[in-house]
Amino acid sequence: MAELLTVEQGRRILEDLNIRHTDLRVKDLNVQISENDTVHVDLGDGGMTLISPEAGCLSAFGDLTGLKVRNFREYVDDPDLTQKMIRHCLRKRENTIRFVTAGGNVVEVLPANTPWFPPVELYDTVVNHDIFKRAGIRGVERIRVQSGCFEARFITEIAAEPPRRVGDISQAGVAIRWNGQILVEPFVYTLACTNGLIGSQRITVKRADSLETLKSLFNRALATGAEGSHQLLDRLIQLDNVEVERPEQVITAIGREHRLSSRHVMNMVERVPTWDGGVRTMYDVVSLITNYANSIDNSNVQRRLQRVGGTVAEAPQEDRCRLCGSVVRA
Repeated sequence: MAELLTVEQGRRILEDLNIRHTDLRVKDLNVQISENDTVHVDLGDGGMTLISPEAGCLSAFGDLTGLKVRNFREYVDDPDLTQKMIRHCLRKRENTIRFVTAGGNVVEVLPANTPWFPPVELYDTVVNHDIFKRAGIRGVERIRVQSGCFEARFITEIAAEPPRRVGDISQAGVAIRWNGQILVEPFVYTLACTNGLIGSQRITVKRADSLETLKSLFNRALATGAEGSHQLLDRLIQLDNVEVERPEQVITAIGREHRLSSRHVMNMVERVPTWDGGVRTMYDVVSLITNYANSIDNSNVQRRLQRVGGTVAEAPQEDRCRLCGSVVRA
Protein backbone atom coordinates (compact mmCIF):
# COMPACT_ATOMS: atom_id res chain seq x y z
CA MET A 1 0.00 0.00 0.00
CA ALA A 2 1.10 3.54 -0.70
CA GLU A 3 1.42 6.39 1.79
CA LEU A 4 -1.78 8.01 2.97
CA LEU A 5 -3.28 10.77 0.87
CA THR A 6 -4.63 13.91 2.45
CA VAL A 7 -8.37 14.47 2.22
CA GLU A 8 -7.75 17.20 -0.36
CA GLN A 9 -5.48 14.97 -2.48
CA GLY A 10 -8.06 12.19 -2.45
CA ARG A 11 -10.80 14.53 -3.60
CA ARG A 12 -8.64 15.86 -6.46
CA ILE A 13 -7.95 12.30 -7.64
CA LEU A 14 -11.66 11.59 -7.58
CA GLU A 15 -12.43 14.73 -9.55
CA ASP A 16 -9.76 13.80 -12.14
CA LEU A 17 -11.46 10.42 -12.70
CA ASN A 18 -14.35 12.44 -14.18
CA ILE A 19 -17.07 10.03 -13.07
CA ARG A 20 -20.29 11.05 -14.78
CA HIS A 21 -23.43 9.55 -16.25
CA THR A 22 -25.35 9.71 -19.52
CA ASP A 23 -29.01 8.68 -19.94
CA LEU A 24 -30.04 7.29 -23.35
CA ARG A 25 -33.08 5.57 -24.80
CA VAL A 26 -32.31 1.96 -25.65
CA LYS A 27 -34.01 2.15 -29.05
CA ASP A 28 -31.66 5.00 -30.05
CA LEU A 29 -28.41 3.31 -29.03
CA ASN A 30 -25.51 2.78 -31.41
CA VAL A 31 -23.81 -0.42 -30.23
CA GLN A 32 -20.90 -2.42 -31.63
CA ILE A 33 -19.99 -5.97 -30.59
CA SER A 34 -16.51 -7.22 -31.50
CA GLU A 35 -15.23 -10.76 -31.99
CA ASN A 36 -13.53 -10.79 -28.59
CA ASP A 37 -16.88 -10.09 -26.89
CA THR A 38 -16.07 -6.43 -26.24
CA VAL A 39 -18.98 -4.03 -26.47
CA HIS A 40 -18.76 -0.34 -27.33
CA VAL A 41 -21.57 2.21 -27.20
CA ASP A 42 -21.90 5.72 -28.64
CA LEU A 43 -22.61 8.11 -25.76
CA GLY A 44 -22.81 11.13 -28.01
CA ASP A 45 -19.36 12.48 -27.22
CA GLY A 46 -17.79 11.85 -30.59
CA GLY A 47 -16.58 8.27 -30.22
CA MET A 48 -17.37 4.74 -29.15
CA THR A 49 -16.95 4.00 -25.42
CA LEU A 50 -15.96 0.59 -24.07
CA ILE A 51 -18.33 -1.10 -21.64
CA SER A 52 -16.29 -2.74 -18.90
CA PRO A 53 -16.48 -6.55 -19.17
CA GLU A 54 -16.07 -6.86 -15.40
CA ALA A 55 -18.10 -6.34 -12.26
CA GLY A 56 -21.40 -7.38 -13.84
CA CYS A 57 -21.44 -4.35 -16.14
CA LEU A 58 -22.01 -6.34 -19.34
CA SER A 59 -24.58 -8.52 -17.61
CA ALA A 60 -26.59 -5.44 -16.54
CA PHE A 61 -26.27 -4.03 -20.06
CA GLY A 62 -27.68 -7.27 -21.48
CA ASP A 63 -30.58 -7.33 -19.02
CA LEU A 64 -31.58 -3.71 -19.78
CA THR A 65 -31.17 -3.85 -23.55
CA GLY A 66 -31.96 -7.47 -24.39
CA LEU A 67 -28.55 -7.81 -26.05
CA LYS A 68 -26.77 -10.92 -24.83
CA VAL A 69 -23.20 -10.84 -26.11
CA ARG A 70 -22.90 -14.62 -26.25
CA ASN A 71 -25.77 -14.76 -28.77
CA PHE A 72 -23.72 -12.76 -31.29
CA ARG A 73 -20.51 -14.79 -31.24
CA GLU A 74 -21.34 -16.83 -34.32
CA TYR A 75 -22.25 -13.73 -36.32
CA VAL A 76 -19.34 -11.39 -35.62
CA ASP A 77 -17.65 -12.36 -38.91
CA ASP A 78 -20.53 -10.64 -40.70
CA PRO A 79 -20.60 -7.04 -39.36
CA ASP A 80 -23.64 -6.04 -41.44
CA LEU A 81 -25.73 -8.94 -40.13
CA THR A 82 -24.56 -8.25 -36.57
CA GLN A 83 -25.65 -4.62 -36.78
CA LYS A 84 -29.04 -5.59 -38.24
CA MET A 85 -29.63 -8.01 -35.37
CA ILE A 86 -28.56 -5.41 -32.80
CA ARG A 87 -30.90 -2.79 -34.23
CA HIS A 88 -33.73 -5.33 -34.34
CA CYS A 89 -33.28 -6.10 -30.63
CA LEU A 90 -32.93 -2.48 -29.54
CA ARG A 91 -35.85 -0.93 -31.39
CA LYS A 92 -38.31 -3.11 -29.46
CA ARG A 93 -37.26 -1.50 -26.19
CA GLU A 94 -38.90 1.63 -24.78
CA ASN A 95 -36.80 2.01 -21.63
CA THR A 96 -34.03 4.51 -20.91
CA ILE A 97 -30.80 3.42 -19.26
CA ARG A 98 -27.93 5.17 -17.52
CA PHE A 99 -24.28 4.70 -18.45
CA VAL A 100 -21.79 5.65 -15.72
CA THR A 101 -18.32 6.38 -17.07
CA ALA A 102 -14.96 6.75 -15.34
CA GLY A 103 -11.55 7.02 -16.90
CA GLY A 104 -13.06 6.89 -20.38
CA ASN A 105 -14.94 3.57 -19.97
CA VAL A 106 -18.48 2.63 -19.00
CA VAL A 107 -18.16 1.13 -15.51
CA GLU A 108 -21.84 0.74 -14.63
CA VAL A 109 -25.16 0.35 -16.43
CA LEU A 110 -28.44 0.82 -14.57
CA PRO A 111 -32.02 2.04 -15.04
CA ALA A 112 -32.19 5.78 -15.73
CA ASN A 113 -34.59 6.43 -12.84
CA THR A 114 -32.05 5.19 -10.29
CA PRO A 115 -31.15 7.99 -7.82
CA TRP A 116 -27.65 9.20 -8.69
CA PHE A 117 -25.21 9.65 -5.81
CA PRO A 118 -22.11 11.20 -7.41
CA PRO A 119 -18.91 9.73 -5.90
CA VAL A 120 -17.61 13.23 -5.13
CA GLU A 121 -20.73 13.87 -3.01
CA LEU A 122 -20.33 10.44 -1.42
CA TYR A 123 -16.73 11.34 -0.58
CA ASP A 124 -17.78 14.67 0.93
CA THR A 125 -20.50 12.93 2.97
CA VAL A 126 -17.85 10.82 4.68
CA VAL A 127 -15.56 13.77 5.34
CA ASN A 128 -18.40 15.86 6.78
CA HIS A 129 -20.06 13.10 8.83
CA ASP A 130 -20.24 14.00 12.54
CA ILE A 131 -18.50 10.78 13.59
CA PHE A 132 -15.52 11.42 11.35
CA LYS A 133 -15.38 15.10 12.27
CA ARG A 134 -15.14 14.14 15.95
CA ALA A 135 -12.59 11.37 15.31
CA GLY A 136 -10.59 13.38 12.79
CA ILE A 137 -9.51 11.95 9.44
CA ARG A 138 -5.80 11.22 9.28
CA GLY A 139 -5.87 10.48 5.56
CA VAL A 140 -7.17 8.38 2.67
CA GLU A 141 -5.44 5.05 2.11
CA ARG A 142 -6.95 4.29 -1.26
CA ILE A 143 -9.14 5.91 -3.86
CA ARG A 144 -9.66 4.41 -7.29
CA VAL A 145 -12.06 3.05 -9.87
CA GLN A 146 -11.25 -0.50 -10.91
CA SER A 147 -13.31 -3.23 -12.55
CA GLY A 148 -16.37 -1.01 -12.53
CA CYS A 149 -16.13 -0.25 -8.82
CA PHE A 150 -15.29 2.98 -7.00
CA GLU A 151 -13.34 2.32 -3.81
CA ALA A 152 -12.11 4.60 -1.03
CA ARG A 153 -10.65 3.92 2.40
CA PHE A 154 -10.66 6.58 5.10
CA ILE A 155 -8.34 6.41 8.12
CA THR A 156 -9.26 8.24 11.34
CA GLU A 157 -7.11 9.52 14.19
CA ILE A 158 -8.47 6.85 16.56
CA ALA A 159 -5.39 4.72 17.26
CA ALA A 160 -4.03 1.98 19.49
CA GLU A 161 -0.85 -0.06 19.82
CA PRO A 162 -0.26 -3.63 21.04
CA PRO A 163 1.32 -4.11 24.48
CA ARG A 164 4.36 -6.05 23.19
CA ARG A 165 4.82 -4.20 19.92
CA VAL A 166 5.19 -0.66 21.21
CA GLY A 167 5.12 1.84 18.37
CA ASP A 168 3.27 -0.47 15.96
CA ILE A 169 0.29 1.88 15.78
CA SER A 170 -2.97 0.88 14.08
CA GLN A 171 -5.86 3.21 13.31
CA ALA A 172 -9.58 2.70 12.78
CA GLY A 173 -11.32 3.63 9.54
CA VAL A 174 -13.88 2.57 6.97
CA ALA A 175 -13.65 1.03 3.52
CA ILE A 176 -16.29 2.10 1.00
CA ARG A 177 -17.11 0.42 -2.30
CA TRP A 178 -19.66 1.77 -4.76
CA ASN A 179 -21.07 -0.17 -7.70
CA GLY A 180 -24.80 0.42 -8.08
CA GLN A 181 -25.14 -0.16 -4.36
CA ILE A 182 -22.83 1.10 -1.63
CA LEU A 183 -20.88 -1.21 0.65
CA VAL A 184 -19.36 0.05 3.93
CA GLU A 185 -16.90 -2.14 5.86
CA PRO A 186 -14.88 -1.64 9.07
CA PHE A 187 -11.22 -1.11 8.25
CA VAL A 188 -8.04 -0.93 10.33
CA TYR A 189 -4.75 0.41 9.00
CA THR A 190 -1.31 -0.20 10.56
CA LEU A 191 0.96 2.76 9.88
CA ALA A 192 4.44 1.23 10.07
CA CYS A 193 3.88 -1.68 7.67
CA THR A 194 0.85 -0.20 5.83
CA ASN A 195 -1.19 -3.34 6.48
CA GLY A 196 -4.93 -3.18 5.93
CA LEU A 197 -7.49 -5.24 7.84
CA ILE A 198 -11.13 -5.54 6.72
CA GLY A 199 -13.82 -6.57 9.20
CA SER A 200 -16.33 -9.30 8.46
CA GLN A 201 -19.25 -6.88 8.90
CA ARG A 202 -20.60 -5.68 5.54
CA ILE A 203 -23.18 -2.88 5.61
CA THR A 204 -24.97 -2.66 2.28
CA VAL A 205 -26.81 0.48 1.18
CA LYS A 206 -29.15 -0.67 -1.56
CA ARG A 207 -30.78 1.51 -4.17
CA ALA A 208 -33.46 3.82 -2.80
CA ASP A 209 -36.42 5.71 -4.26
CA SER A 210 -34.79 9.10 -3.75
CA LEU A 211 -31.37 10.61 -3.30
CA GLU A 212 -32.37 11.95 0.12
CA THR A 213 -33.26 8.44 1.30
CA LEU A 214 -30.04 7.07 -0.15
CA LYS A 215 -27.96 9.68 1.67
CA SER A 216 -29.77 8.98 4.93
CA LEU A 217 -29.12 5.25 4.62
CA PHE A 218 -25.48 5.92 3.78
CA ASN A 219 -25.01 8.12 6.84
CA ARG A 220 -26.39 5.36 9.05
CA ALA A 221 -24.14 2.80 7.37
CA LEU A 222 -21.12 5.02 8.03
CA ALA A 223 -21.98 5.20 11.73
CA THR A 224 -22.30 1.42 11.92
CA GLY A 225 -19.06 0.91 9.99
CA ALA A 226 -17.18 3.34 12.23
CA GLU A 227 -18.38 1.55 15.37
CA GLY A 228 -17.38 -1.78 13.84
CA SER A 229 -13.89 -0.47 13.05
CA HIS A 230 -13.38 0.58 16.68
CA GLN A 231 -14.29 -2.93 17.79
CA LEU A 232 -12.03 -4.46 15.14
CA LEU A 233 -9.12 -2.28 16.28
CA ASP A 234 -9.67 -3.38 19.88
CA ARG A 235 -9.77 -7.07 18.89
CA LEU A 236 -6.59 -6.73 16.84
CA ILE A 237 -4.69 -5.18 19.76
CA GLN A 238 -5.92 -7.89 22.14
CA LEU A 239 -4.38 -10.55 19.89
CA ASP A 240 -0.95 -9.50 21.13
CA ASN A 241 -1.84 -11.21 24.43
CA VAL A 242 -2.53 -14.54 22.72
CA GLU A 243 0.70 -16.50 22.34
CA VAL A 244 1.20 -19.15 19.65
CA GLU A 245 3.76 -21.93 19.79
CA ARG A 246 3.73 -23.04 16.16
CA PRO A 247 2.83 -20.12 13.88
CA GLU A 248 3.39 -22.17 10.71
CA GLN A 249 0.67 -24.60 11.75
CA VAL A 250 -1.65 -21.80 12.80
CA ILE A 251 -1.29 -20.15 9.38
CA THR A 252 -1.88 -23.49 7.65
CA ALA A 253 -5.02 -24.05 9.71
CA ILE A 254 -6.31 -20.55 8.89
CA GLY A 255 -5.66 -21.19 5.20
CA ARG A 256 -7.65 -24.40 5.42
CA GLU A 257 -10.56 -22.72 7.25
CA HIS A 258 -10.80 -19.95 4.66
CA ARG A 259 -10.02 -22.13 1.64
CA LEU A 260 -6.97 -20.20 0.60
CA SER A 261 -4.89 -21.65 -2.21
CA SER A 262 -1.95 -23.85 -1.22
CA ARG A 263 0.35 -21.38 -3.00
CA HIS A 264 -0.74 -18.47 -0.79
CA VAL A 265 -0.52 -20.59 2.36
CA MET A 266 2.97 -21.81 1.44
CA ASN A 267 4.14 -18.27 0.68
CA MET A 268 2.90 -17.05 4.05
CA VAL A 269 4.44 -19.97 5.94
CA GLU A 270 7.78 -19.26 4.25
CA ARG A 271 7.70 -15.75 5.73
CA VAL A 272 7.60 -17.01 9.29
CA PRO A 273 11.40 -17.64 9.56
CA THR A 274 11.99 -13.98 8.69
CA TRP A 275 10.47 -12.93 12.00
CA ASP A 276 12.77 -11.67 14.73
CA GLY A 277 13.24 -13.79 17.81
CA GLY A 278 10.99 -13.69 20.86
CA VAL A 279 7.47 -14.73 21.78
CA ARG A 280 5.01 -14.85 18.87
CA THR A 281 1.34 -14.00 19.18
CA MET A 282 -1.82 -14.10 17.10
CA TYR A 283 -1.19 -10.41 16.45
CA ASP A 284 1.95 -11.42 14.56
CA VAL A 285 0.04 -14.07 12.61
CA VAL A 286 -2.63 -11.61 11.48
CA SER A 287 0.03 -9.03 10.65
CA LEU A 288 1.86 -11.59 8.52
CA ILE A 289 -1.34 -12.40 6.58
CA THR A 290 -2.20 -8.76 5.90
CA ASN A 291 1.40 -7.86 5.10
CA TYR A 292 1.49 -10.71 2.60
CA ALA A 293 -1.69 -9.26 1.08
CA ASN A 294 0.31 -6.11 0.29
CA SER A 295 2.48 -8.13 -2.09
CA ILE A 296 -0.49 -9.32 -4.18
CA ASP A 297 -1.21 -7.40 -7.39
CA ASN A 298 -4.74 -8.75 -7.80
CA SER A 299 -7.00 -6.37 -5.83
CA ASN A 300 -9.71 -9.01 -5.31
CA VAL A 301 -7.23 -11.49 -3.80
CA GLN A 302 -5.64 -8.74 -1.74
CA ARG A 303 -9.03 -7.71 -0.38
CA ARG A 304 -9.89 -11.33 0.42
CA LEU A 305 -6.68 -11.82 2.42
CA GLN A 306 -7.31 -8.57 4.30
CA ARG A 307 -10.80 -9.85 5.12
CA VAL A 308 -9.33 -13.17 6.32
CA GLY A 309 -7.10 -11.19 8.68
CA GLY A 310 -10.12 -9.28 9.98
CA THR A 311 -12.18 -12.45 10.46
CA VAL A 312 -9.34 -14.10 12.40
CA ALA A 313 -9.00 -11.00 14.60
CA GLU A 314 -12.72 -11.01 15.40
CA ALA A 315 -12.93 -14.74 16.19
CA PRO A 316 -12.87 -16.01 19.80
CA GLN A 317 -9.25 -17.01 20.32
CA GLU A 318 -10.06 -19.44 23.13
CA ASP A 319 -11.51 -21.73 20.44
CA ARG A 320 -8.17 -22.05 18.65
CA CYS A 321 -5.57 -24.67 19.56
CA ARG A 322 -2.23 -23.01 20.38
CA LEU A 323 -0.27 -25.94 18.92
CA CYS A 324 -1.96 -26.91 15.64
CA GLY A 325 -3.97 -23.74 15.07
CA SER A 326 -7.24 -25.53 14.42
CA VAL A 327 -10.51 -24.18 15.74
CA VAL A 328 -11.86 -26.45 18.45
CA ARG A 329 -15.44 -25.98 19.61
CA ALA A 330 -17.32 -27.96 22.20
